[in-house]
Amino acid sequence: MAARVPRIDSIPLDSATRHAFDLSARQPMIVFPTVVPARGGTRFDMHYELEFGIVTRGRMRRIYRGHEIDLGPGEAWMCGIWEPHGYAALGGDCGAMVAVIAPAALTGPDPVEAGGVNWLAPFAVQPEHRPRPDPDGRERLLDIARRMDARARDDSPRRPLWLRLLLSEALLTLHDGWVAPPAADIAAHRDLQRAVRLVFDRRGDVRADEAAAAAGMGRARFDRAFAALMGLSFAQFALRHRIGGAAAQLRAGDDPIKSVARRWGFTDPSHLRRCFIQHYGRSPAVYRQRGAG
Repeated sequence: MAARVPRIDSIPLDSATRHAFDLSARQPMIVFPTVVPARGGTRFDMHYELEFGIVTRGRMRRIYRGHEIDLGPGEAWMCGIWEPHGYAALGGDCGAMVAVIAPAALTGPDPVEAGGVNWLAPFAVQPEHRPRPDPDGRERLLDIARRMDARARDDSPRRPLWLRLLLSEALLTLHDGWVAPPAADIAAHRDLQRAVRLVFDRRGDVRADEAAAAAGMGRARFDRAFAALMGLSFAQFALRHRIGGAAAQLRAGDDPIKSVARRWGFTDPSHLRRCFIQHYGRSPAVYRQRGAG
């Protein structure tokens, strides 16, 4: 019998490690193999970037708010924007391939052949509603994981493109036969993506009424549809994007914190500091010195 792993509801959020990844338009995702050690206990973390993983050997328990799921080889997990989550190996060591993805990378225009696939939807719905593969899908995902591993070790200049294609193949494999819960209202996702792009394209604050206008919706409908699709309000989403952008700027150089705050639409350094402590558990100055770990 697997050892009991506590639900995240019983774990204070300040115990979750806040990660930050150096992603950009030129490198919108990173892919890497990892091993979760059997004696490593339960670990909790959260980050702005999306997370996708495929178990390649052993078994793993994934823990979300009020939901746990045990995964074996060929099964996959997803984590949304700033979604607290935990994980632990079950039995012995557990191997996996992990992709960390900038949310903007999944909101760009798709070819006509994509048929309006909403790549963000599986990350945004509640964990218990996320897609799970059938036996054939597990075999396909294991094959994709093997190919991802080989490409991740390749130093070819086309490696990022290959990894992007393999991620799309994995997500499409999970999309096959998956029906999003009706509450997600993802029929409007193309309209909502215009609001998401507005946030990504503008560093400063974006008001909800501006975003609703960009999506061609009334404010009340926009608020409902956005929360259903993304799992959080538009205001929370926009703030978390700005916090992530400010963190990246702090890591990248020595710009004054006042300049960082102004560039990302915060009223002043004190406003940035309050928001930063809430999300990263430390001030911008300390974060710059020590990072998010």
